[in-house]
Amino acid sequence: MKRATIFLFALSALVTGVFARDDYSINKITAGFVQTPQINFSGNVKAAPPQQMWLEVEVEFKSLVEFTDSLEFKYFVFLDNKCTAGSVTHVNIPKGNLLSVMYESPMAIARLAKGRSSKSVTEVTVQVLDKGQVVAEKSLKNTPTGWWTKLDQNPGCLLNKNQTPFAPLYWDRYMEIKSAAQ
Repeated sequence: MKRATIFLFALSALVTGVFARDDYSINKITAGFVQTPQINFSGNVKAAPPQQMWLEVEVEFKSLVEFTDSLEFKYFVFLDNKCTAGSVTHVNIPKGNLLSVMYESPMAIARLAKGRSSKSVTEVTVQVLDKGQVVAEKSLKNTPTGWWTKLDQNPGCLLNKNQTPFAPLYWDRYMEIKSAAQ
């Protein structure tokens, strides 16, 4: 009986160790509004429209793995009583404290807010997925997990950095984004 108990204890410790996923964690989520960047260039210069405000959601995360091929980040944003969702896949992720970012365009914000100016981010939740499995999750305001599943989602509103005018900026600040060709 004693041997069986020791065996079961050892087996449960092994199974717990195999399935425990603490290789990745989300430390902080920051959501705020930033202006469209102004980029100077020469050539056929056209009149620039007035700068508008973009929603920027930045995620500070930590990897304890020496290098990870890819991680998917799913973003859920509750803005002006509407839920938007989007994802980005980062590649070549080193060990350390790192950053991911997503944006919501001024036009998408205006459409969701029915033309009103919106500065009301109610909640943000970000999930980190490794090979399709959630390995980390955090909410801006600690709302219970799955809140976004109870709402109609507006896909296509959240854009990764490469889909925005911020693409050429802060190249070394954020993790590399998987291209369509990869």
